Amino acid sequence: MSTSIIYHMFGARGYEYKRFLLCKGKIGYLIEKKKVERWCPHCGCDGVILKGFVLRWLKTLPQGPYRAVYLVVKVRRFHCPSCGSRHQEPIPVISSPKLHYTKHLERFVEALLEFATIQDVAHFCQMSWNTIKALDKRRLHRRKPKWKYSELEYIGFDEIYLGAKAKDPFLFV
Repeated sequence: MSTSIIYHMFGARGYEYKRFLLCKGKIGYLIEKKKVERWCPHCGCDGVILKGFVLRWLKTLPQGPYRAVYLVVKVRRFHCPSCGSRHQEPIPVISSPKLHYTKHLERFVEALLEFATIQDVAHFCQMSWNTIKALDKRRLHRRKPKWKYSELEYIGFDEIYLGAKAKDPFLFV
């Protein structure tokens, strides 16, 4: 697989493909950043020291019968001797540093949520129900404008049926 396929399929710009991983039914594509940016984001110093790396497994779009497909990103760690900060290089294929899935998978799940339930999408993508629910909430917040309570005129309430309280009339006791 070439680096251009990694770019076109997963949107990983500036990364190069290293190798293919197959582990317990999971497919992984190990990618690494081509150009190392050696400057500190905190103080701007350009004398940062490389302090190892960590592998991040990011779930991405399903391919064929394999629904567990991952981008395995080699993320370098740096130490700045001038300000003492430690940081990792940013990963542009995810929306937030804490997420464990790519932007492409996020858009795919949002498209599925237009016509399927959260449970069905979670089962199909082999993801947690809570993760899909959080994605759906973010999608709805982006689509729905903020409520303006000052323009509110009426509030409507509906009853909630909690079940029959009386005994069954067809039973003769």
